[in-house]
Amino acid sequence: MKEAGVVPGGVTGDLLAEAVRKVLDANREETALVLSGADPSGKKRKFIQGLVMREIRGQASVGDVSAVIDEVLRQMRDIDE
Repeated sequence: MKEAGVVPGGVTGDLLAEAVRKVLDANREETALVLSGADPSGKKRKFIQGLVMREIRGQASVGDVSAVIDEVLRQMRDIDE
């Protein structure tokens, strides 16, 4: 990755959360399935995670992306309730 000029962990915090929200907003059907619990295999969530990684061009760790997706989804659930 370094040869390509990409630094892992380069996108964090608000930038990462913004990218996650952008992907979730653009993929409302998949987001709704994940929020409703209708994604038992986790394929839709992995799909969303992959789209976020593409959006940020791999400049964050998978663990960080996963944690931010969880947090944003939790916020979305709280708003809906």
